[in-house]
Amino acid sequence: MVGFSLAHSSYGGLLMLGALASLVWPVAMGIAAALCRSFGGRKNAILLLVYVLGCALIATPYGFWQRIFIWNFNQTQAVDFLTYAAAEGDLRTTKAFLDSGINVNAQGRSGTALHAAAVQGQIEVIDYLLTKGADVNALNAFGDTPMANAAQADKRSAETMAFLTAHGGKLVRGSEEQRNRVIEEQVRQDIERMNAEIPK
Repeated sequence: MVGFSLAHSSYGGLLMLGALASLVWPVAMGIAAALCRSFGGRKNAILLLVYVLGCALIATPYGFWQRIFIWNFNQTQAVDFLTYAAAEGDLRTTKAFLDSGINVNAQGRSGTALHAAAVQGQIEVIDYLLTKGADVNALNAFGDTPMANAAQADKRSAETMAFLTAHGGKLVRGSEEQRNRVIEEQVRQDIERMNAEIPK
């Protein structure tokens, strides 16, 4: 459960990069060792080159990999990645997912991409989403509008709320009962999904 929570948190990208690095690095070093044996005296230069290429691969922005593999994601994954990109302020990846046919008002676990951008105060992304037809008063599963998310933002909360208000946004927050019901249902689904994936 901890791993699942981490993977779906803001650390998910780092975990994926770490997993990728743990798979790619041994292969790269094996290739480097084979090349060193073939080229004899150029051993240090080859190791340095492989090291630099490996570091460049690991340092590649998370959104780049999403854009590369965008056509391989199912609808649920694509919506999750879209909302993550919006929350991170990654306008290029947000545009790529919308250009691939994902509905701008598609709902993920916590709402639309606009909800995600609002809770992080990503005004440039919010502006873009609104130009693409995002519903400024869409309700997520908890009964909250993007304005309610903006009210809880850690940064640029007042500025984000003012921007949404200027575009017709209203502050609507779901009840505590609704919030608890949705969380319980999401946890139940997560447990069922994990149980289904455990080998019998």
